[in-house]
Amino acid sequence: MERRETSVLKPGTGPGASGTAPESAMIGRVMGNFRITSEIGKGGMGVVYLAEHVSLRKRFAIKSLSQSLSGDPNFRRRFFDEAQRQAGLDNPNIVQVTDFFEESGEFFLVMEYVDGQDLSRLITAKGHLTESETLPIFRDILKGVGFAHANGLVHRDIKPSNVLVDKGGRARIMDFGIAIMAGGAEKSLTATGLAIGSPWYMSPEQIVRPREVDRRTDIYALGIVLYEMLTGALPFDGETDFEVKEQQVRVSTPDPREKNSEISPRFADAILKAMAKEPADRFQDCGEFLSAIDERTSDRRPSKMVMAVLGAALAVSAGAIIYLTGRPVPKPIVPENLAASVAESKHKVAYDAIQSGSERARSACQQFDELKRKEAGLRSARLIQDANLEAGFKKQIQDYQANIADAVKEYSGFLDQLAKTDATIVKEEFGRYNSALERKKAIEQMQIAQMMKRHYERQQAGSGHVNGSLLSADCAALAKS
Repeated sequence: MERRETSVLKPGTGPGASGTAPESAMIGRVMGNFRITSEIGKGGMGVVYLAEHVSLRKRFAIKSLSQSLSGDPNFRRRFFDEAQRQAGLDNPNIVQVTDFFEESGEFFLVMEYVDGQDLSRLITAKGHLTESETLPIFRDILKGVGFAHANGLVHRDIKPSNVLVDKGGRARIMDFGIAIMAGGAEKSLTATGLAIGSPWYMSPEQIVRPREVDRRTDIYALGIVLYEMLTGALPFDGETDFEVKEQQVRVSTPDPREKNSEISPRFADAILKAMAKEPADRFQDCGEFLSAIDERTSDRRPSKMVMAVLGAALAVSAGAIIYLTGRPVPKPIVPENLAASVAESKHKVAYDAIQSGSERARSACQQFDELKRKEAGLRSARLIQDANLEAGFKKQIQDYQANIADAVKEYSGFLDQLAKTDATIVKEEFGRYNSALERKKAIEQMQIAQMMKRHYERQQAGSGHVNGSLLSADCAALAKS
């Protein structure tokens, strides 16, 4: 029984009859400024098509909502209310709704087309993700969901197939408000074999008290998503929806370390807290959840290296302590290979900075490329005098510019870190990182690493720090090579 084939962007999913027009009837159909070119996904809530703007030659995703939903007399009002709210969710970690309309009794949402893959596929391909792979993706998810919560929207159907990871590595949430739109049509949907939400990601209160859900329902589902990312499995499973729902309500959450012993206590504890049966026992918002797992805020304990250095300092000052107190103090234990440990630590710090910095530079290069496309789209929108499209492109450009500014700042920080490290160590670690990339035949990343090395050498020579203009020019040069 397939559990993950629930994405509206995954081909061949959902029931055979979704209530929308047959694919053959939709392909080639022109609606307003959009021409349908192909079907790219199907699910319980409808079908998603790839469409092209007839003037701009730009791709969009258009979701045709199931006619089983529109059978409810209040659905039209609910659709327009919720679609307006979704269009207002202007956040880099949420798939943007750019338009919505009704045509011949059918309801359509126009969304930006995200070139990437859904998180479900990523988990399937890798088996499970490491914590270092999980954290940046899950951080993006929490930021997107937290933004929606701050604007009064609860998703109610969070799952990996509703998370898209674009080519730049950024995670984007989609389908906010769809479950709310469908709320009044739940009986008719159930009668046709469709269901609102996925039982494998439902909170206990969503099952037994569906009208009492709030943001903590999403927190529970986020806990399951994190569990699945780190283990490649679902915490609750069964042969029928009823069995799964019974487990969600009555069975304690299994410790994820039973599936993957490499999961740290920090992540395991966060999953168990997020999936508490009672909403009051969970994280109360996404910010609290993020603080519990984010390595930048959660672990403040001194490292072993710091403790070793402190031990050495205590050894030097032991005589002074005896002189002042008149009593001997226990001799601290100092590792004999302290110098070697310190050197090893410096090499690791340099290697990590090179690896993280080059990965951040690669992401920045991809963002620069996307920004150029958005700017070209803006020029086209102005030519055809489409004010709504122009406003959409302007907002997307602002988002990309903000992301690029963050990427440049982080990249510059890694270069500063290398500049403070012994040059011989940095040279050795650039060589070691390049050798690792050669073994993987990661040609593109090797080029990025060589670019980072040039930027480091430039900074060392006193020619100045890297800024956005320089990085943009170098990324463009790499793209041409």
